[in-house]
Amino acid sequence: MKIKNIEQAIKDKIIECCKRARLLLNDAKKVSEQTCLVLCSFAVEEFGKAIKLENDLKSKRFNGYRVPNWYGDHKKKYKAGIKYLKDRGCRSVFEVSVYVSSNMSTADTKISYGDRKKNAVISVMGMTTGWFADTTDRNIETLMLSPKSREGKLYVDFDRESHEVQVLNAPKGLAVEINFLTSRDIEDMIKCIESKLEEY
Repeated sequence: MKIKNIEQAIKDKIIECCKRARLLLNDAKKVSEQTCLVLCSFAVEEFGKAIKLENDLKSKRFNGYRVPNWYGDHKKKYKAGIKYLKDRGCRSVFEVSVYVSSNMSTADTKISYGDRKKNAVISVMGMTTGWFADTTDRNIETLMLSPKSREGKLYVDFDRESHEVQVLNAPKGLAVEINFLTSRDIEDMIKCIESKLEEY
């Protein structure tokens, strides 16, 4: 089926993607921390699709317009969403951090996270406590984009009864909690998406 007004069709798709991302984020506020992270990753990718479609819209090249090559590329859409949101003041939404409340190890240690086959690490100095973060691109790609992460099989365990999150392979001698997205983080993203919707 040939679309007569390509420009309007792209605008409609942008609105649809933003609304879908907003719904996913609203759902993320109602579930456990583990599931929340997965839903937020879908929302960010959906929003990234809207951003990339907007770039196509601004190019004004509609003659012979076809579905872009990036349309099926999860990584490109996800990174577009991340960049837009972080550039507009969403806090450290996409950074993974752990809080070490007790550290009896004299040697430097590494805490693994992500999925079991392709995990990333956060380095912790010996006898040191506090917040430690991994803000590298590897963090983004490993934790949020791997198929196992999308299935909610993160390399952490959330206990509904105690409301504690534990890193499954935390080194001996360290008491560790992982930092998930807070409701404020999600609200920041929703506000950003709402402001984008107002443009259309």
